[in-house]
Amino acid sequence: MTIAFAKALYAMAQVTPSNRHYLVWADLIAGNFRNSLTTSGSAYTWNYWERKTSSDSHTVYSEGWGHAPLDISGAIYNYMRGGSFTGSELTKFGNTVYSLMWNGSTSNPWLSDSVDGSGGYPGQFTLEYGDLERWKSGIWTLYEKFLSLHWGTSARKMDDIAILMQLHPGQSSPQPFSLGTPSNGATGRNNILSFQWQPSANAADYRLQVATDSGFMNIVIDRNKIIYPYALVQGLSYSTTYYWRVTSRNTSGGTYTTGSRSFTTKAAPTYTLAFSHYDDRGTTAPKTYHYKQVLIDGVVVWEKDVADDDSGTWYNESVDITSQASGKSNVVVTLRVFEKKSNGGNYSVNVNWDDISITNSDTLNGGFEGNKSYKISLPGMITTGSFDYGSIQQRVALQMQ
Repeated sequence: MTIAFAKALYAMAQVTPSNRHYLVWADLIAGNFRNSLTTSGSAYTWNYWERKTSSDSHTVYSEGWGHAPLDISGAIYNYMRGGSFTGSELTKFGNTVYSLMWNGSTSNPWLSDSVDGSGGYPGQFTLEYGDLERWKSGIWTLYEKFLSLHWGTSARKMDDIAILMQLHPGQSSPQPFSLGTPSNGATGRNNILSFQWQPSANAADYRLQVATDSGFMNIVIDRNKIIYPYALVQGLSYSTTYYWRVTSRNTSGGTYTTGSRSFTTKAAPTYTLAFSHYDDRGTTAPKTYHYKQVLIDGVVVWEKDVADDDSGTWYNESVDITSQASGKSNVVVTLRVFEKKSNGGNYSVNVNWDDISITNSDTLNGGFEGNKSYKISLPGMITTGSFDYGSIQQRVALQMQ
């Protein structure tokens, strides 16, 4: 159920878009959950816990009805932001509820204890299950029936909960509303951008369209079934003028479309890697054997012979990694000590790293707080060649601005 944390991270990214690592973490969690799903006919099943290592002795059992809503809503959040989950995969979650978990009764609907349909029928319908109506017709009616029987109310009376009103069938025509941000004519916008607008009364959901022309002949973003008055979009091009509009829709198909607004994205960012290093070999040591290296996504972008520098002296480096980082939401930075060939004798060396940063990124703990620096030691009596003797790496979220 770690996918629930992804939902929280997506919400945090919506509030603070500058913290790109929230999206990286959330996407990694969502991707891991997606890979753990098992297709059962036209539905999904999954477990509460998956063993990731051979030493993991936790009992593996099917996810329960109480935690499943957290998993499902996390997948929906990922879909809504254009992540790895697709509409057809959300339909499979709907089929899980409708075909595997539901007890089949329309007069007294309950859900099975587990998502695979096992364990009897103690499970309750929650709003997250009802939300799947957008991809699997029939679930909302069951959800509302359950509320009327066991909560002494119905969705029609819970008008203080905005999402219920947005999803609820039978509303009048959607009412006019206005766009929020980005404002008309805005410049220097990021290519990962939060769109916001005022709610439309009686709307079941919204459709966001972004185009490169005011007539919307070349639409580059066309996202529907948005139940909230905002959406997070990525993949916009740099130095480009866009036009955007939103259409609200009720469950009968009635719509209202706003006028359009324009905005222009900023120029493509550059990325510079900066760091400090020193070693204790000194310039009298044999050369061309052992190297300090920095890699971006497994590609060496900087290296230096450990015998090139004075012993115990800190050196500052700056490397342009724009070509390695452009177009990516994150990169893996690796620091290592590498042996290109053996010198056949005793050749120990200690290499220290510190103050690592990348412009336009969210580098975490680049100063190795809690330690003065990070040290990699290559002991003596190395007898093999071309060997990565020690390394540390970190995934860094890039600010795709």
